[in-house]
Parts: sequence; C-alpha cells; structure tokens
Amino acid sequence: MLGISRWSDKYSYKTIERFFEKKINWLEIKWGLIKGKIADREIILVADETTISKAGKSTYGLGYFYAGLQGRAIKSI
Repeated sequence: MLGISRWSDKYSYKTIERFFEKKINWLEIKWGLIKGKIADREIILVADETTISKAGKSTYGLGYFYAGLQGRAIKSI
C-alpha cells in the first residue's frame, strides 16, 4: 500500500488502506463488465490471475504481492 500511495498523486496511504479493508465481490464486478458483450452468444471464458516472483532491487514496479499458490506475499511485479 505504501508503494501505491507513493506513486499516486491523489490518494494518501490512509485512503488506500481504507480501500483495501473493504470486501469486494470480484466475481460480480467481472460479470458486470462482460455480460453486455456476450449476450446471445456461446463463449468460453478463461482467466488466470498469477503472481510471478522477481529478484532484484531496481526493477520498476517491484514490491511484495500476495501469491495465492504460495500462501504468502512474495517479491514480484
């Protein structure tokens, strides 16, 4: 969150912290974005949300992100 607030001109650390405290129904949001595009069609949907680990200190966007498969935050992009 600190990395996000440093790159943001509009939002403070506390504002971003409040955002991440909220429960978000991601399935409902994703469905709302695509349901108008797939009316009366047969479509196969596939999603892959992954976190790729990255070593180093000077890579742009490098920070700690949660990796569900590993069950912890890892250094990644």
